[in-house]
Amino acid sequence: MLYTTFYVFEFAYLILHASVYLGIRCMLPAVARIFPKRMTAKMLKELHANAHLLAHQCTCIACCVVVGVLSLAAWFGAFGDVHHELATSSKLHMEVPTALIVLEVNLAFQVYDLIATLLLSELRSTTMVAHHVVAGGAAYLVLESQDESLAFLQLHSLFFFGITELSTIPLAIHDGLKKCPQLLEASFILNTINEISKPLFALSFLFIRVFWWALVALPIILTGKLPAAVAFALVFMTGLQWMWGYKIVLILVSVLTAKATPPPSEAGVAEATPVVAEHTAVVLEPTKND
Repeated sequence: MLYTTFYVFEFAYLILHASVYLGIRCMLPAVARIFPKRMTAKMLKELHANAHLLAHQCTCIACCVVVGVLSLAAWFGAFGDVHHELATSSKLHMEVPTALIVLEVNLAFQVYDLIATLLLSELRSTTMVAHHVVAGGAAYLVLESQDESLAFLQLHSLFFFGITELSTIPLAIHDGLKKCPQLLEASFILNTINEISKPLFALSFLFIRVFWWALVALPIILTGKLPAAVAFALVFMTGLQWMWGYKIVLILVSVLTAKATPPPSEAGVAEATPVVAEHTAVVLEPTKND
């Protein structure tokens, strides 16, 4: 059973995407004519070339902010929802009304993101398609189960479909900005935001999606009381988080190791520079996950 919130946010995502895309394609040329020194032809060209991707990242950030803030507030009781159990609680039936809103908003985004992933070559990958199908399917199953099992997984949905999305915000920012090197070169503020977003994503991902995720997911998996489809989705998503977390740790170790290496001799500077540059370029740029 899908509620009004799903359709409202599905429409809102499409409108936001279209608005950002049209703004980049139609309004920025006018801005460039007014401020030719601030908006060069090269900047305009790279923005036009990535208009759909930038529109997608803006839509992604908007969704993550909504579900992330709502879920975090509800998790700690700002809306008076009844969830006094610990974060590691294995209790499957606990009424948290805000969770139903979060589920619908997230499901609407998974549908939108799946379409975007299939249409945009920059986003398209088997892993991400599977991620959106499984995540969206899990949200749908939990929503549908509310008629049969009172408050089924509502408490835990705040975490899986809301709080976890907070770690996606810095990644979406970086994924958008890295496509605009001319803009980053011209703007100290945007370049600073881009540089901060990389370690912020890594740290938030490891804390929320690896450490905190395990505290919430493992107890309910081990109860053995989940429906088979929900259990499969949760195990799949848990493995996916740990796989991405492992890749982030490898990148961090690689970068820290490179920084700890003594400076090369003068004769080896020319040979070593491309290697260091390559490490720097790939820091914290795993495939986007929602």
